[in-house]
Formats: sequence, structure tokens, C-alpha cells
Amino acid sequence: MRRVDAALPITRLNGLPSPRSTKAGASRALLRGASVTPWFGAALLAGATAWADPRSELIERIDALTHLAAEFTQKQHDPSGVLLEEAKGFIRLQRPKLRWEVVSPYPQVVVADQNEFKVYDPDLEQVIVRPLGEALQDTPLALLTRSTLSLSDDYEVRTLGNGAYSLRPASDSALIAEIVLSFADKTLQAIDLRDPLGHTTHIRFRRFQDVSVIQSADFGLDLPAGVEFY
Repeated sequence: MRRVDAALPITRLNGLPSPRSTKAGASRALLRGASVTPWFGAALLAGATAWADPRSELIERIDALTHLAAEFTQKQHDPSGVLLEEAKGFIRLQRPKLRWEVVSPYPQVVVADQNEFKVYDPDLEQVIVRPLGEALQDTPLALLTRSTLSLSDDYEVRTLGNGAYSLRPASDSALIAEIVLSFADKTLQAIDLRDPLGHTTHIRFRRFQDVSVIQSADFGLDLPAGVEFY
């Protein structure tokens, strides 16, 4: 099974270095798109009123997501449904700060604070640094890290039933064709992404923890000597 990047399917990094094209390509899936996003144990989402439109309902749910601590599994498939990669890791969210860490099969850490977005790859011994606004513009992670959320008319928002919401960009040039956020018991349970070519990424959250486990150190990087910055 080829190596792809499981850490970045929630963001969009332009101008990534290309030591590993397959990993970098798959990693952009979550970085780009209409959304980001994410998942928690004790973090409760405000219930949407029955008469609210889908856009207002979704904004209300995401705005209430200020903290999240959970594990995740992530699967990426090609258009025919063949599994390309399966990864697992954990997330820590304390808006606007976020840590998305892949534990296996290949370690990688994504850290976002108020100003910068960093991707640390231990295998390559490198850190990619970008301004936060540039890296997360119109991406799934942007939904999670912004202090206020505004879903513009550039996206069609609709309900799919059973707590699921679909976001589709109006632009034909968008890098993500559809994002689906699924909630259960007022908690974000899943994120599904589809690109224009039919590749899909499926993220499932589990083993939610109390937000008291989140520490300030979670949003920094403990780097060994010799790491290169890009």
C-alpha cells in the first residue's frame, strides 16, 4: 500500500515541497475545500432550532464547537472505492488553536495557532510553516479554528437527515466537490470529503475525552536538532 499523507486532508497548502508527491497530494484533501473541522468528547454543540434553515443550523452547531479532544480514524479511497490508505491519530481543539496528529502508519503533526499553520514530518525531518489565513482559506479546518463562522453564498448547504450536513462549493474550480459533516447527540462524529475526480476521505471520531485533558503544550512542537523549515 503506497504512502499518502493523512495529516493534511483538512487543509490546503499551496507550494508544498515535493519530496513525496503521493503523500503531499493526498494530504491536501482536508486542507482544501469549503470547510475543516472536528470532534470532541465533552464539547457540546448548540442544538439547532427546528425552524432554522440548513445554513443557520450548521453555523450554530459549529460556532458552539470551541473545544474537542478525541481520537480519529481516516480512510482514503480512489474513485472505484479501492482503499489507498488508512490512518489513525488524535485531535486537540481549543479554538482558535488546533493539533491534528497522525500516529500511524506514518507520524505527522499539524499545529495551528492564531497566526501560523505548521506541518511537522518526523520522517522527512522538516517543518512547513504558512500564515494561518493562507493555509486554511476555504478549508475544512477553517470551520474549526475560526472564532466566528460565516458560510457565504459561495457554498450550497443542505441537510441530509440524521444530523448530516452537505456543503458544496458553487465554483467549478473548487478543489473539494463536497464536504459532509455528521453530528450525533450534538457532537461531531464524522467528516466525509469528495474531490471532483471522485476520490474520498472518510474521518470518524471516537473515544472522546473531557476537554480538561487539553494542555497549552499540545499546540507547540517539540522538535529535535537539525529539523529544516520551509
